[in-house]
Amino acid sequence: MQGVKIYPNPVTDELRIEGISAGTEIRIVDILGRETGHMVAGTKTETIATTTWANGTYLLQLNGKDGKRMTATIVKQ
Repeated sequence: MQGVKIYPNPVTDELRIEGISAGTEIRIVDILGRETGHMVAGTKTETIATTTWANGTYLLQLNGKDGKRMTATIVKQ
């Protein structure tokens, strides 16, 4: 998934994901493996509210409709 931008990291209130395709599955999992969020992108840019997340480390998993995958580590402060 070239050209994907995920910012800011560390995050406080909102996480932006740019450069994805509509239909990309977005999963957020905490460090214990519990799913914190799940959605399907409707556009090339998605914004995720993180105000309810506890401080800590999360994994962001992107699964494209074309089979491409990307994982990023996100820190919530």
